[in-house]
Amino acid sequence: MKKLIVSTVVFACVATDNYSQDLKAGEMTIKNIAGYTYEANIFFYYQSSLFTPRPFILLYWGSSPQGDTLFYSGNSSSDTATTQVKYTGTHTYPGGGTYIVSCIDSFRVANLQNITNSSNEKMYLWDTLNINPFLGSNNSAISLSSLVDSWQCCNWIYNPSSTDSDGDSLSYSLVNPFTTNYTFPPASINSVTGDMTFNPTATGHYAFCMNIVEWRKINTTYYKIGSTFRQMLIYVNSLLSVNENNFPQTVSLFPNPFNTQTVLQTDNLLYNATLTVDNCFGQTVAQIKNISGRTVTFSRDNLASGLYFVRLTTPSPLQGEGRGEVIATGKLVITD
Repeated sequence: MKKLIVSTVVFACVATDNYSQDLKAGEMTIKNIAGYTYEANIFFYYQSSLFTPRPFILLYWGSSPQGDTLFYSGNSSSDTATTQVKYTGTHTYPGGGTYIVSCIDSFRVANLQNITNSSNEKMYLWDTLNINPFLGSNNSAISLSSLVDSWQCCNWIYNPSSTDSDGDSLSYSLVNPFTTNYTFPPASINSVTGDMTFNPTATGHYAFCMNIVEWRKINTTYYKIGSTFRQMLIYVNSLLSVNENNFPQTVSLFPNPFNTQTVLQTDNLLYNATLTVDNCFGQTVAQIKNISGRTVTFSRDNLASGLYFVRLTTPSPLQGEGRGEVIATGKLVITD
């Protein structure tokens, strides 16, 4: 049997000079093209008001100490305050082995609550790729939830909404993002479901790093075939909000996740209620008014895939038109 060689690399800086403190988040995904040829897609999220385009980055595939130059190919806006940039490259590996695929950009946004002097800290992206003919080819898990999110108070749960095209099992953990000045935020994660709870004690912006590991089952044994780091940023704008446990209504959404439409059902009759759907940046993207009964059908229409927050309100004469009492909240995931 051929012996597998484990190849590792030491992080090195991107081949660009230092830029402004604009980095919010980032992640990398690996896709098998054919045989030993793989494609890497790198995504960095920047603060739009400070964004400085990088002409290129260096990606280290893990099979040699030399970096591969990936050129800037444009950007898009994921919201009014965030600019997303994508870099793509391909590489053919010499054979089997466990490879560390990595790159760096600088610098993070300033004044992060849990990274001292964050504006002087770089951001590392890191994927582990296990190429083994016995295990077969591999593609990274794909997460639908945004890397930039807003804390929604007391019972707030973040889930990456990850899927794996190879059918591998996934496990989750919170890890240090290779930053010496990092302090773990007051959060925990369910290693099986990926549900992350966060209980901040101060407002501000927090950095998180989630490690998603892929496990492939061969016969009765599970093998680690890959992993990816998600560098995330969570906003905490206020510690004051309505605790979801106090909502008298119980609601269900089925199916969830969904592709075309889903049905919301309540345990009590509704009269003249309003269903509001917000994206992960707190922007209202859909609304259904004058709801009566126990069910309402919500159609996707032109909404992009991803995670959304829903709230159900009833009119209150003391609050005026367009406002009301929040009686239930929930989350929904739209898939392609």
